[in-house]
Amino acid sequence: MEETLRDIRRAYGDSLRQIEDLRKIGGASMAPLANQIQYYLTSMLDSAQSQGPLPVQYKNLTQVFKNQINSTLAKAFPTGDSVKRLSSYFEQTAGFYIWENALAHTERLTTIANSFAPTQVDFRLENDGIVIKLNPSDQANISACRVEAYKFTQELFKQKSILSYTICEKSELSVELRIRYSVLEDRDISFNVDSLCLNPIFSNYVTTIDALKNIGEHHVVMIDQNANVKLLNSIPDQDTLNSTMIHLPFLFRPLSLIIFGEGSLQAKHAKNSRVELFELFR
Repeated sequence: MEETLRDIRRAYGDSLRQIEDLRKIGGASMAPLANQIQYYLTSMLDSAQSQGPLPVQYKNLTQVFKNQINSTLAKAFPTGDSVKRLSSYFEQTAGFYIWENALAHTERLTTIANSFAPTQVDFRLENDGIVIKLNPSDQANISACRVEAYKFTQELFKQKSILSYTICEKSELSVELRIRYSVLEDRDISFNVDSLCLNPIFSNYVTTIDALKNIGEHHVVMIDQNANVKLLNSIPDQDTLNSTMIHLPFLFRPLSLIIFGEGSLQAKHAKNSRVELFELFR
């Protein structure tokens, strides 16, 4: 077991060096992908090093969990005239913390999802949260769920978790509702931007300045090199070359953060100032 962990740590170290090379070669445009890959690898390493058992090791208990979630989904999305297909997938390496939250929050998330009057629904329980991907119909009424989404988002903030949504328009229109839980919050790691130390969950939402400009007018929080905070309604014209862009696609109101400095997942440093971004959203 110890030898396996050493191999995993060695592979993790090699991967981090390759990610750093990717950042240097690709510059700001590669930052979002690099941060997401690093967060995923760090989460996997954390799971491998965890001494506690995984739910999947208790087959009967896991089946009870699955049955309860599948029952909630079937009740929320009865297949028939409107919903043509309903599926669910459960990641085997998900820990008890994720399962506990999934059992507590799935029904609430289905209520929001139903505002899109979906025709197809795919549920996924992943290592760091739960996802409902759906195909909305012409009867979708997003405005009906904005108040509920706001209330739910505020509640999730208290446990340092994020509810977001993304729209995909490839072969057909789809919407993805995701709750991401702060699985690395208690670990010796943070998302460091210059001298600021942020919750590692925010590394998943790093984006580019061009992507922010394409969103149009929305609330923007700027944090300068002196940690001064300014609220704007659009992307500023000033130079943001040496800044980290974070976009949080909330259902009720999208929000972006522009923070001076380059961001990456690192070990926590006492010299860095701990910033609780969740407090800014309340």
